[in-house]
Order: sequence, then structure tokens, then C-alpha cells
Amino acid sequence: MRNCFIAVIAFIFLSGCGEKDPAQKFLGRYNWVGQTDKGIVISEDKTGLLFFPDNQREFTWDLNSDGEALNCQGFGDFTLSFDGSFLVGKFNSKTKTTTIRYERAK
Repeated sequence: MRNCFIAVIAFIFLSGCGEKDPAQKFLGRYNWVGQTDKGIVISEDKTGLLFFPDNQREFTWDLNSDGEALNCQGFGDFTLSFDGSFLVGKFNSKTKTTTIRYERAK
């Protein structure tokens, strides 16, 4: 009886310790490094918002296959990934790639 009780408690404990969703680390608000009036917000409902002083742009996102980046679509395709504590956005146009570094808003 005692072994059965221990097994049930261990099962409950271990089933509650599942792996966290890798997308959780991306969620939240980020500002361009050194600027609070420009940035990005990533929401749990797989939507996001790029904001600037004079406008904002919405996008949708999906976690890539390795769980290390977000593939974003909306006004163009771009990716978001971490470089240390910074979130890095790579925005591709026909002629060049623009990289923007974001820091988590405080």
C-alpha cells in the first residue's frame, strides 16, 4: 500500500514537471535598444505588433521547427531570435536584410 501511494505521488509530481512551451520565452514587450517609443509586442495568441511613434503594424507568428526562432508574417516575412538577452529581428527586403536588436521592456 505504501509503495502504491509513493508511486501515485511520484506520478503526479513528474507529470506536473513537463517541459515548458519554448514559445513562452518570446512573449512580452521589447523596445529597440535605447529607445522606448519603438518596439515589438509578442502575444500568446500568435499575434504581434511592431510599434513606432507614428504608426503600428500587426503580424502573426509561428515557432520554427527547432524552437529557437519565430517566423513572422504580416507586412513582410521576418524572423525573431535571441542573441544572449537581446531579441534580434531580421527583416528581409528585395535588396537587403535589416537587423534590429530589442531589449525586454522594464
